[in-house]
Amino acid sequence: GRLILGKCRKASDLDRELSEFDFVIVLNQEFMTDQTVTIEQRRALLDHELCHAAVQLDADLEPVVDVKGRKVYRLRKHDLEEFSEIIERHGCYLHQLEQLQTVMDRARAKADSSWPGYQSLRDELAAAG
Repeated sequence: GRLILGKCRKASDLDRELSEFDFVIVLNQEFMTDQTVTIEQRRALLDHELCHAAVQLDADLEPVVDVKGRKVYRLRKHDLEEFSEIIERHGCYLHQLEQLQTVMDRARAKADSSWPGYQSLRDELAAAG
């Protein structure tokens, strides 16, 4: 029931033998050609998919290299529903992100109003004896 706007797929070993590309990015044609979708939304989606492509690092945080001297890549997962750097660069470009922001704002406001804080809790306990 979810519309997939884009997908980043890591190239297989055979793919890498046949071409120089390490990833294939597939974008939803309806979304990309929709007249109501802005160029900034398209850029954000492509940027999002590119964020899935990450260099694999060894224990010393150095790039892993295969036997042919090529960097080894991995697919990076989301930190939440979206990569934080995409939101930082492009804002809430999808309705779902705006909904997530609204829910987070409500949760923060509720927590701020219901959590007494350590100092006020200490004062109340001291007053109660």
